[in-house]
Amino acid sequence: MTVNLPAYTLKPNEAFISGDMSRDLLNFIQENKLGEILSFEGKSGYGSYKAVAFDMEKLKEFDPKGVSKFMKDHGMPEKTEPAKKKNKDMER
Repeated sequence: MTVNLPAYTLKPNEAFISGDMSRDLLNFIQENKLGEILSFEGKSGYGSYKAVAFDMEKLKEFDPKGVSKFMKDHGMPEKTEPAKKKNKDMER
C-alpha cells in the first residue's frame, strides 16, 4: 500500500501511496477517515505518489498492538486520556 522513496523525508505517520491502486486506496483512506491526503507528491522515475498523513489513533482502533509498537519504535508519543477529576462530594 505504501512506497518508500528515499529522496524524501516524511514524518513517521506519513507515507507515499503505491501508484498501482492509488485512486482506490486514497478513496478508502478518505472514506474511512484513516488520514489526510497531503498537498504534495513524491516522484520516482516515471511515477508520482500522493503523500498521506495517517491518523495513528484511528489506525490503532484496528491494530492496537501493532500501531502502539510502531509509535514506540518511531519515538511517537501515544495519546492518553486525561485523568478524571474526583468529585469531592461523592467521597463522603
